[in-house]
Amino acid sequence: MTGRELIPAGWSPDLGDLLARARYGSYFEILGLGPDASFSEVARRARECTLLLDRLEMELPEGSGEDALREIRWSVGEAWRVLSNPGLRESYALGLAVREGEGGRHGPADH
Repeated sequence: MTGRELIPAGWSPDLGDLLARARYGSYFEILGLGPDASFSEVARRARECTLLLDRLEMELPEGSGEDALREIRWSVGEAWRVLSNPGLRESYALGLAVREGEGGRHGPADH
C-alpha cells in the first residue's frame, strides 16, 4: 500500500500485508507517508500505527502473530526514531535515494 492512507475506509488490516511493508518498505512506506511529510504527519502516523497494532494484538487468537506484531512494532519505532529526527531523516533520505535502486530495505538504517 502506498500513499498517505494507512487504513483506507472499509479496509480490514491483514497482518501479512503489514509485515511485508515492515520488512521491505521504506520508513515512509511503513508509516504510509510520502517523503515530504511534516514532523506532525510523522508523529500522527506513528501514533496511528501503534494504535492499529494494539487493536490487532487484542483481536489475534492467543499464540498467533506475536512475532509478526513485534517485528512490525520494531519497524514503526525505527521509522519514528529516524523520521522524527531532522539529522537522521536527512541522512536516511540521502541513503534511501541511493539504495532504493539497489533493492535496499530501509536505507542506511537497514537491519
